[in-house]
Amino acid sequence: MLTLLICLMFADEMQPLDQVAVQAKAENKLILVDFYAVWCGPCKLFTRDSKSDADMKKLLDKVVLAKYDAEKGIGKEIADSYKVDGYPTFYLLNAELETVSAMTGYEKGMFSEWVQDNLKDPRTIAAKIAGFEQSPSAPAALAIAKFRESESNYKDALAYYEKAAELDPKTDVAQSSYWCRFMLFKDGEGKAEAVIDAAQNLLKTKQDSETTSFVLSTISDVSKEAYTDLLKQNYERLSADKEAQRAASHFKVDYLLLVEQDKQGAYEAKLANLSDDWQTQPNELNNVAWWCFENNVMLAEARGYAVKGIALSEPGRGKAMILDTLAEIEHALGNTGEAIKYMEQAIAEDGASNYYKKQLDRFKKAAQESKSS
Repeated sequence: MLTLLICLMFADEMQPLDQVAVQAKAENKLILVDFYAVWCGPCKLFTRDSKSDADMKKLLDKVVLAKYDAEKGIGKEIADSYKVDGYPTFYLLNAELETVSAMTGYEKGMFSEWVQDNLKDPRTIAAKIAGFEQSPSAPAALAIAKFRESESNYKDALAYYEKAAELDPKTDVAQSSYWCRFMLFKDGEGKAEAVIDAAQNLLKTKQDSETTSFVLSTISDVSKEAYTDLLKQNYERLSADKEAQRAASHFKVDYLLLVEQDKQGAYEAKLANLSDDWQTQPNELNNVAWWCFENNVMLAEARGYAVKGIALSEPGRGKAMILDTLAEIEHALGNTGEAIKYMEQAIAEDGASNYYKKQLDRFKKAAQESKSS
């Protein structure tokens, strides 16, 4: 009883899992382990929901919640033992600390369904896999899929998601399947066409702003053409949602740039999204300057932002990055001699970088070719 009291008193502090297991056994509950990082947006969203959302609080009353900062102290040790490589990662364990299930990422509906399914079937993942082989079912396939996904085994996860939909056509796996295909593509194991098809199918069935933002923010890494098409099809609906104005303002920049082909408007929208003090922050100045360079927009202004960022930056790698940006801008403006000078300064700030040396060689070659012609 004393041990249980101590566990309850320090429920918000990281403690060894074996202590959490004492509480779980006493209350006959599963343990929900939340591996988070302090900078992680979805992690913060789960924490907010766990404290303020009535339905989520009711659901979490059915488990013992153990939260671990996966990047420090005992939290890092435990996260490493579970090979956690993404945040948030959730594990459901029984009181013997055997794995019941696991999943990575947080979206309230999917998370709630996952917890509820495993409360109904609290067998270990090993038992579920063995049971699935004997008697396949959609819920078991989903549980195994989420576990494989938490292991970053996206190929097997996708196969189980598809099996779940085959066993029960009412099972909604469109978003999970899209994510697995996207990650397989990122890992060099999947085709862009498969990701694009999955994205289009997902947005045909789910047109809420959260799903739309999720697809747009990921498909941009797969195909610029597909991203532009999906922006064209979905931006107006997203911008009309009063609850999605932050996301809409982010995608407005690319909508103006890629769909409307309005570079001036995109530039103004880009600046409008920045914090009031962005011109005092070297990283922000560099980000804007690089965006202008990448999109061939307002290069003279971009040069000024880079120069200001260099002046504000501390010596070292950070300053070298902005010098590289300035060199690219000068080269784009036809001032390759200036680009060479700034790359030499970047190497002086970060001599360990082979990239900057290759950049210098590239600019010198361009200058020589220009001189020869």
